[in-house]
Amino acid sequence: MIRATRGWTWTKTALEQLWDLFPQSSEHALRTLLGGLGLSGDDVYKKVGDLSGGERSRVKLAIISMTGGNVLIMDEPTNHLDIDAKEALDAALLDFSGTLILVSHDRYLLGKIPTRILEMRGGEAKSFPGAFDSYLSAIAGRETGGGSCTTAKASGRRKAVSSLKAAARGTVGGGEKAERT
Repeated sequence: MIRATRGWTWTKTALEQLWDLFPQSSEHALRTLLGGLGLSGDDVYKKVGDLSGGERSRVKLAIISMTGGNVLIMDEPTNHLDIDAKEALDAALLDFSGTLILVSHDRYLLGKIPTRILEMRGGEAKSFPGAFDSYLSAIAGRETGGGSCTTAKASGRRKAVSSLKAAARGTVGGGEKAERT
């Protein structure tokens, strides 16, 4: 397993970190890679300890992209990233040709990157093709079509919410005005 922080030294620059791990690479190639991930100009000469969380993530992403692995496991990869870093991560993940195992609460990322969602619940794993929106549609269909106790409870909650909304608008049932007392 290759970790992005293997050989990490806080007192080295971002560029030095990459050179230590990939000594065969030219400065131009490494700077181009870092620049493509949003770390450019004099930022590549900042000490790793002085980089922001998003900038460190960019360096880690550069390391990961240079390793050539075919399985990438990421836990909440967009935490502490700014918008530019998130966009760089999105682009890098879309270009990644291997298997990506991703744990995230970032609905934008989950709507864009996955080709399959794995739901783990009650000791079982179920696979759903597509991104997060497809998964949501599939589980909504599962909940409305089964007639289970959970479905009945969910249906009852939806009816109660609809009734409350109708009362708030001053209408009931087919749109007639509700009486206020």
